[in-house]
Amino acid sequence: MATRCRGWLGIAQFFNRGFDHALANLLAAQEELPDWLAPRRVLVACYVQLGRLKDAWEATMRLEATGAIMIPPLAASWPSSKMS
Repeated sequence: MATRCRGWLGIAQFFNRGFDHALANLLAAQEELPDWLAPRRVLVACYVQLGRLKDAWEATMRLEATGAIMIPPLAASWPSSKMS
């Protein structure tokens, strides 16, 4: 199966709550396309859902080392509470 297909399949399996199957596909996608960040972010969430918090933490640290932002600064995009 094509690598991008495995990444998308892993993401779909994650949202379908098939965490064990998702994990295998997300890991394969991460190894074959390390610059594609979407499956790596879902991999972190998958580890959390499986209760593998140490693996989730390590994957988060590897992802942040690439310069990826895990939690975007939402406050900057919120509308001001003051109405003009």
